Amino acid sequence: NLNGISPELRNHVSTQYSLTIERELTSTTGIRINYIGAKGSQLPYQRNINQPLPSTTPFTAARRPYPRYNNIIYAESGANSLYSGLQVQLNRLFHNGLLLSSAWTWAKSLSEVDDTGSAELNTVIENAYDRRRDRADIYSVPRHQWMNQVLYEVPFGKTAWWGGWQVSALVNLSTGNFLNPQFTGSDPSGTNNVGGRPDVAGEVRYPETLGAWYDRSAFTAPPANAGRFGNAARNSVVGPGYVVFNGGVQKGFTFERYGRL
Repeated sequence: NLNGISPELRNHVSTQYSLTIERELTSTTGIRINYIGAKGSQLPYQRNINQPLPSTTPFTAARRPYPRYNNIIYAESGANSLYSGLQVQLNRLFHNGLLLSSAWTWAKSLSEVDDTGSAELNTVIENAYDRRRDRADIYSVPRHQWMNQVLYEVPFGKTAWWGGWQVSALVNLSTGNFLNPQFTGSDPSGTNNVGGRPDVAGEVRYPETLGAWYDRSAFTAPPANAGRFGNAARNSVVGPGYVVFNGGVQKGFTFERYGRL
């Protein structure tokens, strides 16, 4: 087994663009609508350049481009990414003891690789001769996020001992990460890739139980000696969502010193 990096590996190129519209609703409250886009090109990725072409002929070492070697994992430039995000945010300045912020984000991030910032760690594409086949949602960018924070000053007398209290909360909700379905135990492509992405057998349903987050009957292993890889898209299962809650109570104290003149 060998590993290598292309001597022509390039720095990736990133182009970002955005459009923001803001509107004052009241003297203390405003709304912001923001679109953010980003396009990446020449991203580093890895492929096995000693992988034979898919075939109904069972794998043998003689079918490799370089038969004397096993896998040759090679890092090079050329992958692409595209991000689109829409955010709607409502902000209320601290007024009459209340501060509030609420933001909802819809995002879609596509790429042939899950970029880690390292050519040696980026995704190895399944079919070394078809990078486009791996273009899909990036696993770590959820489709929806809703982030909220609030600070409320409890309206008690400021001069009394029970004054100066504040209650705060942070509530974030998010849909799940995108997960990659896999099967094991066979090499239907004849490339010495045992396992990989399966075939799609039906619509992916989500019973959301401890025993099965998604219905596994939606996928099936490709037929033996099919001469191809599975047709399921990369990262085509949506994992469990997240709910994050933090709460706090705080009180301000004033210390005074009494003594004789």
